[in-house]
Amino acid sequence: MEAGCAAQVVRALLTMSREEAWEVRHGALLGIKYCLPAREDLLPELLPLATPSLLQALADDDDDVRAGAAASLLGVASHLEALVPSRLPRLLGALWDALASVDDLTAS
Repeated sequence: MEAGCAAQVVRALLTMSREEAWEVRHGALLGIKYCLPAREDLLPELLPLATPSLLQALADDDDDVRAGAAASLLGVASHLEALVPSRLPRLLGALWDALASVDDLTAS
């Protein structure tokens, strides 16, 4: 996929990640999970763009959405410090907060 098309797909997924229905948000995060690592050449542009949506998703009321956001970060974790250093403390805090809300009955 061409760089411009891949960037458009990620932007569309980021828009979907702000929808009201949790299923749409979760699906968008699954798409982001696979798109970002697949196009590492676009990470300098896309990761700073995606970080606010991922932070918002890590604080979501739905545990599947939080898990999708955490999984989206997993594939690009080695790039976070270089590409979004100012947001790294907030991302780590949001991940710890999301982890604290997980219990034995949480599906994700």
